[in-house]
Amino acid sequence: MTLRRYGVVLVLLLSWLFGTRAAAPALAEETWFVPPDNLPRGGQLTGMPDFPRLFGDDAQWRLAASRINVFGLTPYYVLRAPEAELRSVLEFLTSHRIALNVALQALPTENCGEGVEGLVKTVREPIAVAQRLRQLDADVSSFSFDEPLEYGHIYTHRAACRYPVQEVAQRLAQTVQGVRAVYPNARFIDYEVPTDLSPAEWDSTLGEWLAAYRAATGAPLDGLAMDVDFRKPWLGPIRQSTQILQANGVRAGVFLDAAGGPGVTDESWMATTRQNMAEVIRAKIPLDFVIIATWMRHPSRALPENDPLALTSLINWYAEHRFGR
Repeated sequence: MTLRRYGVVLVLLLSWLFGTRAAAPALAEETWFVPPDNLPRGGQLTGMPDFPRLFGDDAQWRLAASRINVFGLTPYYVLRAPEAELRSVLEFLTSHRIALNVALQALPTENCGEGVEGLVKTVREPIAVAQRLRQLDADVSSFSFDEPLEYGHIYTHRAACRYPVQEVAQRLAQTVQGVRAVYPNARFIDYEVPTDLSPAEWDSTLGEWLAAYRAATGAPLDGLAMDVDFRKPWLGPIRQSTQILQANGVRAGVFLDAAGGPGVTDESWMATTRQNMAEVIRAKIPLDFVIIATWMRHPSRALPENDPLALTSLINWYAEHRFGR
């Protein structure tokens, strides 16, 4: 073989090798962490007393912190935490290159929705959250909505609004517009419950919701995280919702948690959450992100990460079983 032919073969081989590597899909699934804070609600401390220790110099979750992409804060904490404490959170996230997501009670209502989760009397409430963060020069990667479709349209109990899907989107657009005035480049993530309707009804409603939101705000949602009830059939709704979301250019996520209730302990909650995580991993759904969180009284602490009953230990458990590292 001539030298020229050797050169051609070498070029083709290198092109194939690096082309194949470039074409190989990267593992893009993100891990989000949303622990309860330590602020009292109604005079009672119902969150995690050790929450402030997550941001100390001797934080006992170095490995877990290196494994998360996004950290979530509640609007309650943003508005009520002492400035020095909130600054320490922001500084920790910046120094560890962890993006910030801030949840919003975001859907303004009239003559309904009193005391219902996710609903507010005026857009001034969610906008105040964005304004405080801007005053602190916080780098906010995204804002998330607390189930506006669920509580604005699907919910049927006390004080239910039962707005049509189009009206929910139009009302939510007021909040989006107000937050964009403070954070022009903000991304918006929706949290919704795909297991509160029949699969066929949910698929239809989800498609209508995505189209209505885009029309009302001028842009698609950046992501939607499914807050499923793992005690109900959930695999079909998650799989089908993921396909619908991604077909519409919306990133798909799921909360990894467990239910609370009488008889639930830290031990049982953590065991059930790990079981739910394992089932999601086995399902091999092409999710864009997962959210490790709890809205319950369990577990009672976040640290240390090597304690199997601490919430941060779930980050490491998931990484080891999902990514093998």
